[in-house]
Amino acid sequence: IAFKFCTHMSLATYFFKYDMAEKIFKLFYRLNEQNKSYGSETSRCLFMGLIGAAQYRIKKKRRYLTMLRSAIRTLHKSSKTKGRNCMHHLFILEAEEAASTKSAPDPQNVKNLYDLAVLVATKVSHVQDAALACELAGEHFVRQGQHDMVSSYFAMAAEYYIEWGATIKVQHVLDRRGKYIEHHAMQKIRRKLDGDVEEDDGIVSNFTGSESGSGAQRTQLDFLASTQVGLDSAMEAISENGPPVHPEDTVSVLTDLSGY
Repeated sequence: IAFKFCTHMSLATYFFKYDMAEKIFKLFYRLNEQNKSYGSETSRCLFMGLIGAAQYRIKKKRRYLTMLRSAIRTLHKSSKTKGRNCMHHLFILEAEEAASTKSAPDPQNVKNLYDLAVLVATKVSHVQDAALACELAGEHFVRQGQHDMVSSYFAMAAEYYIEWGATIKVQHVLDRRGKYIEHHAMQKIRRKLDGDVEEDDGIVSNFTGSESGSGAQRTQLDFLASTQVGLDSAMEAISENGPPVHPEDTVSVLTDLSGY
């Protein structure tokens, strides 16, 4: 039963049906709050935080901000005591917090946080979370009216969703935000949906200018070597602007992940 609730909650969140997701979460939490297993706790915190961030932006009620920050604290603790495979979840929520709690958030700082979440999610082959982070970044910059920054995020979100096999979600992105995607990127997405893209045609990184192979090739990527320029830039900006990410933790987890 708890698994079904989790599935429905995640679908509602991925499709931005936040009122529905919140109702399901309340039921799911009662059923699953005693389950302290790593996977259950980190998934619960991710969706709790995403719902809290979205509802806080919409309704401006303090309890939603409390939900988001509670999820961040729990994920940070879990990453220290139970394992670091949840770090991309933590980075997604910290990006959402930075994007949601200031009337005029610093664009580069928010971009760095989303980019870091995408990089780490890709490294551990959680393409669905990489897709979600790209889509959330695009949504943020649409809300801020910074339309010059959104094309690559929505295009990458669509490509990651294709890799995940979620074609209905790809169409959801294209229906909602296709007008922001540049023509050549849209053509590439359409070819991938039609199965016409060659196997070695990977997703182009928006962070380093490098190209990574799809599927198994990407999981073998020498992550630190190929993304070091982007990471150095992101961490420098993060350090200067002082968001809740701790640079020493990030460098450590990325070093650990390079062995996957």
